[in-house]
Amino acid sequence: VGLDSFSSKCTSRLSPDNIFRMYHRTDPVPMIPTWPFVHVPNKFGDYLVHSPASVAPWQYHFMENYKTSAEKAGSWEGMAKARPKTYMDKTIERWLKSDSILSLSANTLDLIDASLIYVVKKVLHAAGIVVIVGAASGMTLLDRLAYYLAKAYDFGKETSIWITLLVKKMAKLIGIKIKESSNLTHDFIRMVFRRLHEKIMNMIREVGRRISNG
Repeated sequence: VGLDSFSSKCTSRLSPDNIFRMYHRTDPVPMIPTWPFVHVPNKFGDYLVHSPASVAPWQYHFMENYKTSAEKAGSWEGMAKARPKTYMDKTIERWLKSDSILSLSANTLDLIDASLIYVVKKVLHAAGIVVIVGAASGMTLLDRLAYYLAKAYDFGKETSIWITLLVKKMAKLIGIKIKESSNLTHDFIRMVFRRLHEKIMNMIREVGRRISNG
């Protein structure tokens, strides 16, 4: 895994014929690491296998269920048909603007990932800001993203609208409602990032605990 540019370059250099990724839709473990990191391969070599959402998701982390699902799919081609679709820009925009009920599901995490990448590329380019991913300053990547989004938020109305919509969606997942008149500061954006990340990681730890307990 790595950032979007790393994942794209690694996938291209290895080629889709040499690297594969297979995962259950309801297996929580492949949900990590979370945004802004991307799995390799980032396209064409990932195989999504069916798993019912009505059961405890951690059950589909076990290898016997992967074997059963692969047998049901029948072939690599069968699994390829279930590959996740890339979200179109219009789809992301509609989702960000919607007031739908949110739950911490695989689908929501996919949309959060896609929306974060979309907004970062859109507003930071518009504001002429370059995200430098380095460790010299001691800032984590989430700290750095929060800093640059806060900087872009102050740049103008066009950029602040998309950042507000994104942060509102993330805040809603951790039970925080942002008022229309609120200004989004670096500290607030960083707090939302960290608390959502912690919520996702706690979910994964709980899955690990259940698996360990049989």
